[in-house]
Amino acid sequence: MKTCPQCDTGYPDSHTTCPTHGLPLNEIRDLKPGMVIHQSYRIIRKLGQGGMGAVYLAQHTLMNEPQALKFLSSELSQDEAFTARFLREVRTLRQIRHKNVVDAGNLEPAEDGTLFFSMEFVDGPDLRGLMHAATQRYLAWLSRLEDRSSGKVDQLSRPVKDERARSWRGFNLFLKTDIQGILAVLAGEHQISGLTSRRLRRLLPTWTRSQIARLLRRLRLHGLIKKVGKTYKYYATKFGQRLLLAGLKLKEHLLLPALANA
Repeated sequence: MKTCPQCDTGYPDSHTTCPTHGLPLNEIRDLKPGMVIHQSYRIIRKLGQGGMGAVYLAQHTLMNEPQALKFLSSELSQDEAFTARFLREVRTLRQIRHKNVVDAGNLEPAEDGTLFFSMEFVDGPDLRGLMHAATQRYLAWLSRLEDRSSGKVDQLSRPVKDERARSWRGFNLFLKTDIQGILAVLAGEHQISGLTSRRLRRLLPTWTRSQIARLLRRLRLHGLIKKVGKTYKYYATKFGQRLLLAGLKLKEHLLLPALANA
């Protein structure tokens, strides 16, 4: 079986070029564990396959270090355009020096003329696994937002009335002062020692005492914080923590700021 380097479509071995793109097809073949390449690298296993070739985990026979070997397919190794592209990739990678970028070795020919270069091997999950896990976490978070038992996020924006029937406005996630107040309330230190007006004044130095008092009042009326009996301390309720965090996440990830003034 052969594949096209551009569309990854599979074709019988009798084909030589992709009928769609006109590119020479790659022959699917795997290096076997134990094979020694360039008298220096002993193949351990295959790590992945792509349009231009394959990547293998190998052990350097002299240095006794694991290395990742990226091979250009034998067909593309004979193509000057793809060879030049492969060489640019190696040169660019070798110029980068960063803790989050692997080091690359020299571009070399294998015994059959196939070009390859070595890279630092970093063990861990592959990109597909990381993306799948991130997607699952995101979907789980969205499902929690749909849990009607914990209240709707839009409850944050609804006005409420106190015991004297006075109306207190809700929270606008696109209003700078409201966001500042919510972030101050969610500061981790409050979960340990409690939320007080004095601590809020330290976190919101430009706010007046009356502004902070109104913020606390609104939070209490919305059920987001609760006062500790016979003290001046408050703490965020579980409902409040969930609702405030969900609101901030919605603003950051789902809502369009241009709609705030619609």
